[in-house]
Amino acid sequence: MRKAMHPLPKTDQKSSHRPMAAHAFSLLLTFFIALPVPRANAENADGDPVNAVVQQYPTGSIRSTAQADAALSAVRDARQQVEARYAADESACHSRFFGSNCIDAAQERRHRRMSRLHKLEVEANAFKRQARVAERDKALAERQAREEAKRQQAEREEARPPAAQREPAEPVRKRVGTSDDRQARHEARLQRIREEEAARAQERAENVAAYERKAQDALERQQKVAERKAEKERKRMKKMESQPASPSKPE
Repeated sequence: MRKAMHPLPKTDQKSSHRPMAAHAFSLLLTFFIALPVPRANAENADGDPVNAVVQQYPTGSIRSTAQADAALSAVRDARQQVEARYAADESACHSRFFGSNCIDAAQERRHRRMSRLHKLEVEANAFKRQARVAERDKALAERQAREEAKRQQAEREEARPPAAQREPAEPVRKRVGTSDDRQARHEARLQRIREEEAARAQERAENVAAYERKAQDALERQQKVAERKAEKERKRMKKMESQPASPSKPE
């Protein structure tokens, strides 16, 4: 006799398909994770906007204000391109499984590029500050030199005697003078300045003495007025004491 064939229970058929479905899902997930990050713009080492700027202005290469301005302008342009690429990468990451990992990677690239641009920006601004300080110091030194030249010219003009006291014209050889003559004129000028200062000091001393005399005279007048008032008051009191008291009327 032929034995009857019994079909497998339905529960056993379903359980046999579950491992296969799980394996297929695992393979699909692994495939999506292994996919490269989608980029809005294909990028290689030469396509990085920061590389071009940093290679054009390597560290220590800025030597003029114009070059510093050009570097800062290039940094601004590259920063805009970095922001645009980051926005495109972020938008593309939203369509992926595990998009947070994709966004983190895009943020890290943006951070690295911005850091390199910031370093160049700091160097360019530092050069411009140093250039401004050097220019200010140069202008100050030139102004001091002009003022010193004017002062020396004024001293020479002051040391020269008036036209009426000048000696008649002499040959060039005699008019040049010697260092002793210049020293003598300088000493004479200093002596004149000292005499004028002494005269002004004497005048100031006389003015102070006159003021002190006036103040002393005013004080003495005040004392005399006070003494006269006190004398009048004493006489009045003495007169009142010498008068007899009037008798009181009987009640």
